[in-house]
Amino acid sequence: MYRVKLTRKAEKQYDHLTSYRKKINGLLEFLENTAYPAKEYDLVKLSGSRSAYRIRIGKVRIKYFVNKDEKTVIVYHIGLRSETTYK
Repeated sequence: MYRVKLTRKAEKQYDHLTSYRKKINGLLEFLENTAYPAKEYDLVKLSGSRSAYRIRIGKVRIKYFVNKDEKTVIVYHIGLRSETTYK
């Protein structure tokens, strides 16, 4: 079991995404059981970091770190993907 934490920035981003809360809540509950839900969600390991991952749920991107020693998942970004996201 992992403990899921949201950074202050992620909490604010979560508050603005009212139409996606049900899906995000489902993902956060799933992350409590497994930090690497590759079969259930579109999971990608982010380059440049040993423990950073990104999950895509429709237009929403959720980025998080995994601390295996402390058994925690730290969500640091929850945002919508737009045309300018990767430019």
